[in-house]
Amino acid sequence: MACREVAPEDIIDAARTHVAAADAPRYLPSLAKWLAGRGWEKEPPPKRARRSHANGRHDGLPRSNGNKVDLSKVFFGLGGYVEDDNGRMVRGGA
Repeated sequence: MACREVAPEDIIDAARTHVAAADAPRYLPSLAKWLAGRGWEKEPPPKRARRSHANGRHDGLPRSNGNKVDLSKVFFGLGGYVEDDNGRMVRGGA
Protein backbone atom coordinates (compact mmCIF):
# COMPACT_ATOMS: atom_id res chain seq x y z
CA MET A 1 0.00 0.00 0.00
CA ALA A 2 2.83 2.40 0.81
CA CYS A 3 4.31 1.90 -2.65
CA ARG A 4 1.11 3.32 -4.13
CA GLU A 5 1.88 6.65 -2.46
CA VAL A 6 5.65 6.91 -2.87
CA ALA A 7 8.39 5.23 -4.89
CA PRO A 8 9.75 2.01 -3.32
CA GLU A 9 13.31 3.40 -3.58
CA ASP A 10 12.32 6.35 -1.36
CA ILE A 11 10.91 3.99 1.27
CA ILE A 12 14.02 1.80 1.20
CA ASP A 13 16.35 4.81 1.45
CA ALA A 14 14.38 6.18 4.41
CA ALA A 15 14.42 2.77 6.11
CA ARG A 16 18.21 2.55 5.71
CA THR A 17 18.56 6.03 7.18
CA HIS A 18 16.40 5.11 10.19
CA VAL A 19 18.33 1.89 10.85
CA ALA A 20 21.70 3.67 10.55
CA ALA A 21 20.57 6.42 12.94
CA ALA A 22 19.26 4.06 15.61
CA ASP A 23 21.32 3.22 18.72
CA ALA A 24 20.03 -0.34 18.55
CA PRO A 25 17.87 -1.31 15.56
CA ARG A 26 16.06 -3.89 17.66
CA TYR A 27 14.26 -1.01 19.39
CA LEU A 28 12.87 0.37 16.15
CA PRO A 29 9.21 -0.33 15.42
CA SER A 30 8.42 -3.34 13.25
CA LEU A 31 8.42 -2.76 9.52
CA ALA A 32 4.62 -3.08 9.36
CA LYS A 33 4.15 -0.43 12.06
CA TRP A 34 6.76 1.82 10.48
CA LEU A 35 5.06 1.60 7.08
CA ALA A 36 1.55 2.06 8.54
CA GLY A 37 2.78 5.14 10.43
CA ARG A 38 4.34 6.54 7.28
CA GLY A 39 7.80 6.32 8.83
CA TRP A 40 9.53 7.33 5.59
CA GLU A 41 8.14 10.85 6.10
CA LYS A 42 9.50 11.24 9.63
CA GLU A 43 12.93 12.24 10.88
CA PRO A 44 15.13 9.34 12.05
CA PRO A 45 15.55 8.97 15.81
CA PRO A 46 18.50 10.93 17.24
CA LYS A 47 21.44 8.99 18.59
CA ARG A 48 22.03 9.29 22.29
CA ALA A 49 25.24 10.99 23.34
CA ARG A 50 27.93 8.54 24.32
CA ARG A 51 29.76 8.97 27.57
CA SER A 52 33.44 9.61 27.47
CA HIS A 53 36.11 7.07 28.39
CA ALA A 54 34.78 3.76 29.71
CA ASN A 55 31.19 4.98 29.90
CA GLY A 56 32.05 7.65 32.46
CA ARG A 57 33.32 5.17 35.03
CA HIS A 58 36.10 6.45 37.23
CA ASP A 59 36.29 3.68 39.79
CA GLY A 60 39.99 2.99 39.21
CA LEU A 61 39.46 -0.67 38.34
CA PRO A 62 41.52 -2.10 35.48
CA ARG A 63 39.38 -2.59 32.38
CA SER A 64 39.71 -4.54 29.19
CA ASN A 65 37.85 -3.66 25.99
CA GLY A 66 37.06 -0.26 27.50
CA ASN A 67 34.10 -1.43 29.57
CA LYS A 68 34.49 -4.69 31.44
CA VAL A 69 36.48 -4.92 34.65
CA ASP A 70 39.48 -7.19 34.08
CA LEU A 71 39.05 -9.50 37.07
CA SER A 72 42.35 -11.28 36.48
CA LYS A 73 44.22 -7.99 36.91
CA VAL A 74 42.17 -7.14 39.99
CA PHE A 75 43.02 -10.46 41.65
CA PHE A 76 46.67 -10.39 40.57
CA GLY A 77 46.83 -6.88 42.04
CA LEU A 78 45.46 -8.21 45.33
CA GLY A 79 48.23 -10.81 45.26
CA GLY A 80 50.95 -8.17 44.97
CA TYR A 81 51.37 -8.17 41.20
CA VAL A 82 51.57 -5.02 39.09
CA GLU A 83 51.29 -4.42 35.37
CA ASP A 84 54.57 -3.66 33.61
CA ASP A 85 55.03 -1.45 30.53
CA ASN A 86 54.23 -4.38 28.24
CA GLY A 87 50.89 -5.12 29.92
CA ARG A 88 52.15 -8.23 31.73
CA MET A 89 51.45 -8.85 35.40
CA VAL A 90 54.73 -9.19 37.33
CA ARG A 91 55.39 -9.83 41.01
CA GLY A 92 56.16 -6.72 43.05
CA GLY A 93 56.95 -4.43 40.12
CA ALA A 94 60.12 -6.30 39.10
